[in-house]
Amino acid sequence: MVYQRRENYGPEVPQGGILLTCGVDIHPDRIEAGVIAWGLGQESWSIAHEIFYGPTNDEEIWNQLDELISQDFPHVSGVAMRITATCIDSGNQTQSVYNFVLPRQVRRIYATKGSSMSKQPVVGRPNKKGVAPVKIFPIGTDTAKDIIFGRLKMEKP
Repeated sequence: MVYQRRENYGPEVPQGGILLTCGVDIHPDRIEAGVIAWGLGQESWSIAHEIFYGPTNDEEIWNQLDELISQDFPHVSGVAMRITATCIDSGNQTQSVYNFVLPRQVRRIYATKGSSMSKQPVVGRPNKKGVAPVKIFPIGTDTAKDIIFGRLKMEKP
């Protein structure tokens, strides 16, 4: 049912898209990054999904990620858009994530850590970790899943 309702977008941001974010998941052998355009009422469009293969403790793969989150994305209006904020899951290759994030926090590139505590907000206030203050935003994974599963029950997009 959900598959039949899919709509294809990208690489251009559709008319309703007013903000871009990037979510990044780290695996031992790859980095996966999804760029999402957001509009009014939390409407969203998947604009890009990139997979960078290689050992995630190697600097080169992180350079590829930095290129993605630094690039412009075309809007159908002709305006170039940039990613406003990037969240990187720090549950795998934690120190590599912190090393990447620390000098880039001024660009709104942050580390996240999932938490399944009940009733936790989708995104909480950041904590600071270690000697070099890396902001780590807690993510309420159960709360986020509840929202997503609730939206999957919608019959119309």
